[in-house]
This record gives sequence, structure tokens and C-alpha cells, in this order.
Amino acid sequence: MEYLEDAYIRKINELLNLPIAALEAYLNTAKALRENAELLEVTVHCHEKIFHTNQPVMQEAMAVINSAQESVGAYSDMLPVIILGSGVPLMREFYAAHRIPQSILVDTLSDIRVWMNVHYQKNGAWGLSETAWVLNHLWCELFKIGRLQYIHKQWDQPFEVFRNRNTGEVAIYPVGGSVTVSNSGIHSDESNDQPTVSLGDEWEQVLHSTSSVLDLHIQEGEKLSPELCLQSLRAASQLFESAFPEKKFAAFVCSSWLLSPSFRNFLPPTSNIVQFNRLFHLLPLQGSDNQLFDRVFGGKPMDMDKAPRATKLQEAILEQWQNGEDLGEGTGFILKAEV
Repeated sequence: MEYLEDAYIRKINELLNLPIAALEAYLNTAKALRENAELLEVTVHCHEKIFHTNQPVMQEAMAVINSAQESVGAYSDMLPVIILGSGVPLMREFYAAHRIPQSILVDTLSDIRVWMNVHYQKNGAWGLSETAWVLNHLWCELFKIGRLQYIHKQWDQPFEVFRNRNTGEVAIYPVGGSVTVSNSGIHSDESNDQPTVSLGDEWEQVLHSTSSVLDLHIQEGEKLSPELCLQSLRAASQLFESAFPEKKFAAFVCSSWLLSPSFRNFLPPTSNIVQFNRLFHLLPLQGSDNQLFDRVFGGKPMDMDKAPRATKLQEAILEQWQNGEDLGEGTGFILKAEV
């Protein structure tokens, strides 16, 4: 199979830019797989199921990859890299067909390097653990455009959003209540369990259950300045309009530890985290703090008193946690019209 040959892998690495040691692990694993008939059969079967099945389903794809990893034994850590790498030519064809610049292809594929580094830091060996996440990239469902990553999806938050045409003011209401737009002005009847709200005709509904959005993700390792984020948001709007005119969207949405509402209370307003946070209208939702501790501390410390305080952010987070501050991740949105 071509994707197991050294020449193919070295050519693909012009896009992946893997560290020398990671590239060697890639080459060595490919050699072992192509020289063993049983392992080669497993690898080919996995490639065919992942990249030559109409409308692949993530759950089924991961079942195939997990089964293949069990079959290849010592090469299980690197098998996902082999399989994902085998799909790069199809990814390149898709980008060419939609006239997406190669710079976006390279940026999107950089996540393989990022997550291989994370795997190495955690396990002391090269491989890839975030296989399901990176499959989105190879299936051309996720694109890294400038600083941020985007996936087109349906709005799935339990809220409806309205925008005032005159002032740009945004109003957020939970799904289940009754909201109407009329010329009677704003009125709220909370006498029932499900409140009834009437908005003036200057209001338009901009997000509801059938709305499309761009789900926004933040790759680790780069500066998160508001300037870079705004550049990315605007570039994403332009790309989707030109490459995917059928994929209309009304807003950008994000769930992240970076959107914890608490950051606005104790980090300085000049911090990149707060400035990124303030780009969003935050929804009245707050999740677990696991992601925050994983990203900032490498996992939730067993003993908070002994947790590292090597950075100002670590120190500030620990102080707030000990004071009982809720540091759970937040969810927010930016309307396309606001970018």
C-alpha cells in the first residue's frame, strides 16, 4: 500500500512537519505493518472502512480503529497516525475541488503534530490518542482558519436568541417559553411555569433549533490575542461563503474553559483570556472545571495545596478555587453580523 511506503510518508510529512523522532516512529511502524501479512491486512481493512465508506459514522469508525489497535499489539499507539496519514490525498483532493488554500490544509493538519506531542508527554512514546477528534480534520469537517478551528453544525443550545435591528442588543430566552414578535413592545408574563415574552417588531430571531452555526475550537500552543481571533472569524466567514455557499450560518458558538464567566471577575481586563471571553455573549450555562485543570495544570491536582503555581494564571486559578469560585467551562456565541 502506497501510504505505508517511506517515500509517501516523507512526502506527507512536508505537510505534517512532525518532529524527527515522531517521523522515525511513523516510518518504523509503517515498515513493520507492511512486512507482516496479518498486520498489513488489518491496516488495509481499517483504511478502507475509514476513507472508502459512504457517509462514515464516527462511532462506527472508532470501533474499527479500536479493533485494529487491539490486533496490531505493540504498534497500537502509532496505528491511528498511519490510518489518518493514509487519508491525506483524499483531503487534498477535497481542498482543491473547493479552492481552499494549501495554507489552511497545512494549518488544519497541524493538529496531528499537536496531539502527537500531547500523547508523547503523557505516555513517553509517540502515538495519537485523540483519534476521533482528528478524524474530523481528515473527513474535511473541521478547518483551521488562522488562529481558530471551525466545524459547521446545527445550533443545539437550549436557548433562542433575538437581536434588535436598531440597536444590535441581544436577548436570550430558554427554549420552552413562549416568545412572539409583534408591535406591542416588550412584555413578559411570568405567571405561568413557562413565561410568555412579547418583543417589539424591531426584534428578529437569529438563533433557534434549525439555525446553522460554526462551532469554534481553540488549538493549544499559540497566542490567543483578540486581534488574531477577529482576523480568524472574518476569514472563516469569507471562506465558508466562497467554498461552501450552501452552508449558511448565523453565528459562531464555543464551549470552553476559556469562557468561564468567573475569569471576568478576577483576571485583569487586559488579559487575552478575558478579551477572548468578552467577544462572546455567554449563555447561562456552566459545565465542569475538568477541562480547565487539564489544560492549565495537566490534570486536576489531588492536593490543591501542593498544586504548581509556576504561572500567574495557575496562581490566580488556585486562589479563586480555594475561595469557592465556580471555574466551570462556559458556552457563548458571536453573531455573524457582529464580526
